[in-house]
Amino acid sequence: MKKFRTLFSIITIVLIAAFFVVFINYGKNSAVYETVFNETWTQDIVVTDSMPDSAGLSKTISIPEDGKYRISVDVVADAYSFIHGIVIKDKDGNALTSMTAGSMTGWSEEFDLKAGTCTVEFDYLANGDGYRDFAKQYYTFSNDQQLEQAVKNADFETMEKNAIDKVEYMVEAEKVGDALPEVKRNTFILLLVITVLMTFTVLAAGMPDAGESETDLKRRLGGTGVRYALFFVAVFGFQILFSLGADILKPGYVDDHMVAFQLLATFLSVDVVGFPVIYLASRKIPVKKIEEHGIGAKWLLYLLLSFGIMVPGAVIGAAFQLLLSGSSTSPITGILFSSSVIPRILVVGIGAPIFEELIFRKLLCDRLYKYGEFVCVLLSGLMFGLFHGNLSQFFYATGLGMLFAFVYLRTGRIRYTIALHMTVNLASSVITAGLMNAIMDENGQVITDSPMVPVFGLWMLLYAGMGFVGVVTLIILFAKKKLALVSRPGEPGRIETIKAMLTSPEMWMFYAGCIGIFVYSYSGI
Repeated sequence: MKKFRTLFSIITIVLIAAFFVVFINYGKNSAVYETVFNETWTQDIVVTDSMPDSAGLSKTISIPEDGKYRISVDVVADAYSFIHGIVIKDKDGNALTSMTAGSMTGWSEEFDLKAGTCTVEFDYLANGDGYRDFAKQYYTFSNDQQLEQAVKNADFETMEKNAIDKVEYMVEAEKVGDALPEVKRNTFILLLVITVLMTFTVLAAGMPDAGESETDLKRRLGGTGVRYALFFVAVFGFQILFSLGADILKPGYVDDHMVAFQLLATFLSVDVVGFPVIYLASRKIPVKKIEEHGIGAKWLLYLLLSFGIMVPGAVIGAAFQLLLSGSSTSPITGILFSSSVIPRILVVGIGAPIFEELIFRKLLCDRLYKYGEFVCVLLSGLMFGLFHGNLSQFFYATGLGMLFAFVYLRTGRIRYTIALHMTVNLASSVITAGLMNAIMDENGQVITDSPMVPVFGLWMLLYAGMGFVGVVTLIILFAKKKLALVSRPGEPGRIETIKAMLTSPEMWMFYAGCIGIFVYSYSGI
């Protein structure tokens, strides 16, 4: 029987890999690009103190029909990287976007254009006055102070006068088409079939600890892996099929309402679909009662420790995110900052803490407590961190998961960790995001004379201060062994526990699913 469980676990992992390969491949090929214009040319630019005639530094693109077009621009300077102002205009001369750059490659953006023409203009900015004229016409600076800082950053004073630079320009326009309806339908059917197969293979791997009074930790972890793999299939299978199905039924709707749709998909997949699945799968598993205790003022201490984990964890995550993706923020951060306040509070501030604590603390720890506090804390944190699916959140989510598991083991009351989780989420994803939105203009520039800027500054000072004090407090408590885990006679040792976590084929079904989410997050889709 054990060999069959291992076999079906391996088959499930293969199916998970196939699921993400199909979905990532579809994402990379879901848009069809037809080139309607492509031209590359080279021009000598002479630096002078006056603005030269920019004739010849613009291209008019013929737009054959209404639709979405991707405009790509490269500016490759041979030596000096002189500053250019780049503007893309529609057929009526309205600026669609603008930027300044010396050299740049790989820039592209999609626009909804009407049939007619589209113009890409390159204005050579020889000095600060030229930059100011361009910025005042096309940029939205909150005040003159920001504009002067931008001029200073351009560093015109150090440019060599009367120098000649050879610059290569490239402009390309592509008509963006949607994937053929039959491709969408076939992908949806294939992913649905794989999801059904994964469900059967996970169930075939069995729940070896259901109803048993087993003593073997690895057998219990096998059952845990099965249940949480089933939870993974339910959550992400539903989430992906839901978004793809919506795009089939109403093309373009998901793209046009991306932020609201992703919040809805998250709520439905985890709270409405995933939680009932993991609850029903876990309800017959024997539990060991965790003794209940009040927490009193210690709740504030644990809140401080939460910030001591979250702040440095977020910094570490941002560094890894930057290393892998070139940006310090993850896509989920963009969704949070772009979403409306009420949905963000309901989904992220209230719904997520309730259901995530029930799933990754109560349902998990109650069924592992028999094997000691170590396995509860370590596995709860690791699974919680992996479930977030990106490095930006992984480190602080893992740390918070461990702390919340510790609090639950000490109190036996899940409401305490739900309250901690809610407070942390409201502070980071609701208050911080709301204040940042209040002080930024539509171009992402800080509105320095906004009355909310001092409020934001004080909030971030408080946030960072709590993080610093939290880190110091964590170090002190660890040194005094105030956060030590209790070991009972007969419990598996820590090395044995880690080995069991890493060698359980059933647990690897869940790990593989989460690794798939990480791969998808950094696939460039």
